[in-house]
Amino acid sequence: KYREEYNADVTCSMPKYLSELALKLDTGMKLSDKWDENLYAVYYMHMGFNFPSALPIPADSRSLTMYGQLLTGLSVPELLRYTPTEERTIREPYVCIAVQASTPNKGWLWPQGWDILVDYLKKLGYRVLCIDRDKRQERDGYVTEMPKGAEDFTGDLPLVQRAELLAHADFFVGLSSGLAWLAHSADCPVVMIAGFTRDWYEFHTPYRVYNRLACNGCANDDFAEFIFDICPRHKGDKERELECQKKIPPRMVTDAIERLRKDKGYTK
Repeated sequence: KYREEYNADVTCSMPKYLSELALKLDTGMKLSDKWDENLYAVYYMHMGFNFPSALPIPADSRSLTMYGQLLTGLSVPELLRYTPTEERTIREPYVCIAVQASTPNKGWLWPQGWDILVDYLKKLGYRVLCIDRDKRQERDGYVTEMPKGAEDFTGDLPLVQRAELLAHADFFVGLSSGLAWLAHSADCPVVMIAGFTRDWYEFHTPYRVYNRLACNGCANDDFAEFIFDICPRHKGDKERELECQKKIPPRMVTDAIERLRKDKGYTK
């Protein structure tokens, strides 16, 4: 977008695990970690939750896409879509799931919820591929593991490989996570289970699942004093801690999937 609006020579610096994917999305992107002393300007693309004074506005008060616009001063660019370069290797119908995210606040915490969901998807005739990096995640007393019935596609694999797999999947079921954004970029329909954030915070998906009747959205509440706390409003309350993610029954998730399958013509 900088190249387009300012006819500028733009160099990007990013972690290595992102660079291969970035070059697939934009073949004209120039990557480097070395800075020319004659640079006109440097923009730091960060959320800055731990350094709020560096931000133009609170990072949790706008959607993530709008926040990028505010950091750069640019109009909102169209999402760069990932175009698969490989043929589909899995011939059977399949879906991808990811049960982990950056923090346990984002996890789906209904007891045995993922196991119930995997069983439901397999009865529909799908292979269910778990594409998390790790098989197990533990933090703040919460443990998330790959569902027993899912196929193990976990591992610290290149994001391009993940994007290829997602591009050919019927849909993705996950959380407010990087893999959900990757699925969205790969034109893979996303069922997002997310009560921890407000429904306007991530990209729009008509298949977002959260319980309006439970406490929700504290990640975007200025009064919740959220800086990666496990549960700003109900921490230590066994009944209510993380109820935003605990009180999402499997039926709400399967209903969203049924709507998706109907919309996409997967049902008769």
